[in-house]
Amino acid sequence: MPIEILGAIAADAGGESMHKSKEKKKLEAAKDDPEEYARVLEEIEKRKERTRQLFIWSVCF
Repeated sequence: MPIEILGAIAADAGGESMHKSKEKKKLEAAKDDPEEYARVLEEIEKRKERTRQLFIWSVCF
C-alpha cells in the first residue's frame, strides 16, 4: 500500500475521532434541552450519512 493511502486513512481516522469528541460534548451540553438534544442528534446523523455516502462513492469509483 502506498504511504499516501496510509496517511489518508490515518488522517480520516483522526478527523473522525475529533468529530465524535465534539459531538459527545454537544450532546452533554444539550441534555437538559430536549429540542436542542434532538437537533444535535439530527446533525450527527446527517454527518454520519454524508460520511457513509462518501465512503460508498469512493469505493465504487
